[in-house]
Formats: sequence, C-alpha cells, structure tokens
Amino acid sequence: MKRRKRIIWISTAIAAILLSVITFTPLVIPLNNFKPELLGMPYTLWAGILVMIAYILNTLIAIFVHPGNDNDR
Repeated sequence: MKRRKRIIWISTAIAAILLSVITFTPLVIPLNNFKPELLGMPYTLWAGILVMIAYILNTLIAIFVHPGNDNDR
C-alpha cells in the first residue's frame, strides 16, 4: 500500500507542475482571442476556472497520500 501511495504522491506532484505550465500556454491564455464564450464568460476565464478546479482536486488527492500522513487509509 505504501508503494501505491508513493506513486500517487509523485503523480500529483507531476500534475501540479503540468498544470502550472499549462496555465501560461496558449491553451488557457490565447493571443487576442475572446471567443468562444460559455455563459457569457470569455474563453480565458472559464479555462482558468477549469485549471483552478483541477488544482483543487489534485490538492485533495495529495492530502490523503502525502508521505508524512501517518493515517493508513
């Protein structure tokens, strides 16, 4: 079980790094592009919201598999 937690912990760290890189690429911040819109919000705003939700989910997973966590779940 500890090996699985370690693999998940490393995966969450890699996911955090990838999300950081993706945040500043044209996937989230396109040049001079405000369309398409979703519910009246420009692309950059809702793409940023999706990245933020991914960060939150990644953090919640990382909380439970952190190597310093003594609780074995």
